Amino acid sequence: MTRWMWLGGLAGLALLLLGGVLLWLRRPDGAPPRTSYAPLPGESPAAAPLVTAPVSPVGPSAQDRRSRYGVNLSQADASRVQALGLEWFIPCCSPDYTPPPGTRIPQRLFFAQPGGRDAGTLRTRVLRWPGAYWFIDNEPNVPEMGNLTPEAYAEALAWAAGVIKAADPTAKLVGPHVLNWSVTCERCAGYTEGRAWTEAMRAVYLARYEQEPPFDVWALHIYDVDWSVLPQGNAERQINQVRGLREWLDSHPGLRDRPIWLTETGILWGYPAIEWRDGLAAPAGAFAHDHVERYMRTLFGWLEANAAALSIERWFLWSVWQGRESWNTAFGGITLVEGPQPNASITPLGRLYQELAGIR
Repeated sequence: MTRWMWLGGLAGLALLLLGGVLLWLRRPDGAPPRTSYAPLPGESPAAAPLVTAPVSPVGPSAQDRRSRYGVNLSQADASRVQALGLEWFIPCCSPDYTPPPGTRIPQRLFFAQPGGRDAGTLRTRVLRWPGAYWFIDNEPNVPEMGNLTPEAYAEALAWAAGVIKAADPTAKLVGPHVLNWSVTCERCAGYTEGRAWTEAMRAVYLARYEQEPPFDVWALHIYDVDWSVLPQGNAERQINQVRGLREWLDSHPGLRDRPIWLTETGILWGYPAIEWRDGLAAPAGAFAHDHVERYMRTLFGWLEANAAALSIERWFLWSVWQGRESWNTAFGGITLVEGPQPNASITPLGRLYQELAGIR
């Protein structure tokens, strides 16, 4: 009898532990695990203020202007980049990707991927793509993305720079791709501020290697991630992130001449509200097309007008097409084509991006 009581007690303890794990994985509010910058359920956001479009700037030549406007492919077919008439795009995650004719891509290095810290594998890739721009990991300040401490990133960056530059001195390093500069997010789980993370990484790099982090291009992601105001699309908030990085680079003599790439921008929730369904965020109301168009004209108009003065070389909109994510029932942002299929037609916002890039 004692033995069966003992076994029953163990079974009860196991069920208790399993229940605790399930409660941890699915919070008391019923929401499943979500990304650090996804909205928290139960909030009632305010209505977004209107943004105003700037006076159209006098831009560079048509070819130079087109080359500034890139896109993130996400889940779209690469032929849609050609259909849009764009030159630069960022593929998702494949370490061995050949772009279609007439397009250009950077090479991407993810330290956590298989072979991501193998010198022979990296050297082979570098030799295959001479003169390439190399993206060094992704959003290291975000737990669900790169999730690297400043110390770990500094060490990995030094290793990657040594391998890449030894194999191809003409290669260019692009990083660290932190999410935002001086703000994090509102009404979400949160993540480390981009500036704080970057300053800590730079301090480690200087102490260990007695030189500045060896980026040829400094990269930043800019998003609202402000769930207190919907629809999202606060161009000024994002512009201030770019200004902040530029001012910080200019404050350090060894970094003053470094250009900036915005390797992700444009993710937003374009609906006036969220409806929670089984813990997932669902769009509520009509997509605020006019609001999003004004946001795009304001942000990209400012970038175009200030590209030369602030050495902002290139920006990459998210995305050509994106499906639902782990925390929502449908993607709530900008897509340039109607779907993932090779013959997907261009959306009105896709035609707007073509216009901004000087293609239409």
